[in-house]
Amino acid sequence: MKNIAIIEGRLGQDANLAYTSGSKPVTTLSVAINRKWKTESGEKKEAVDWITGKCWGRLAKPASKLQKGDAVAVSGSIRTSTYTKDGAKHTFFYIQADHLRLIDFSIYSNETSDANDEMLVEDYDE
Repeated sequence: MKNIAIIEGRLGQDANLAYTSGSKPVTTLSVAINRKWKTESGEKKEAVDWITGKCWGRLAKPASKLQKGDAVAVSGSIRTSTYTKDGAKHTFFYIQADHLRLIDFSIYSNETSDANDEMLVEDYDE
C-alpha cells in the first residue's frame, strides 16, 4: 500500500518558518481547497477545506517565501501528530511535503497565460 497525497490550493496565510530544538528548519503551510457540489434537490453548495502542509529540510527555506494567496501544489505523504490539551488527547493530519510547486491557476480557465509553472524544489528526500 502507498501513502501518497497531492493537493492544489491557495495559501490562507503567509508560510511559517520555524526551527526544531535540534535546529532543523520546518515551514508550515495552510492550504485552502475549495469544494463545490449540488445537493439532491439541486441546491449549489460551497465549502473550504484547510489542509496543513509541512516542509522539512532543504524544502523548508524556499517554501518559507510563499505568501498568502499563492497557488501551490503540495505532494507527499499523510502523517499524524498528537498532542494533549486540557487533559484531552488530540490527533491531527497533515501532508509531509516531498514536492512543492508554485502554480498558475489561470490554466484552468479560458484565460491564456504566458507563465509556466515554477518548480521551487523538484526532489526532496528526508
